[in-house]
Amino acid sequence: MKKNLIKFLTLLLAALLPAIALLGIGIFTPAQYGKTFLGALAPKFARLTTLDEPKIVVVGGSSAAFGLDSALLPRRSACRWSISAFMLRSALS
Repeated sequence: MKKNLIKFLTLLLAALLPAIALLGIGIFTPAQYGKTFLGALAPKFARLTTLDEPKIVVVGGSSAAFGLDSALLPRRSACRWSISAFMLRSALS
């Protein structure tokens, strides 16, 4: 009986050890995407939610992300609203 219990606990530990290791790596590894294209979404979302004045929100894929200069838009148009660009490359969405 004791021998079967030891075998069972050994197999249980062997089965759970990879899951525990992956969980530990996932929890204790810092985020690596803070300075990438995906990492820019958090500040964009923060700006989008904190603007109280009238705003134009541009949502789009790669054509909007790489083809629209949101800083230039208010300077070139009569519109004085704030521009909030919430764009992402289409392959990442």
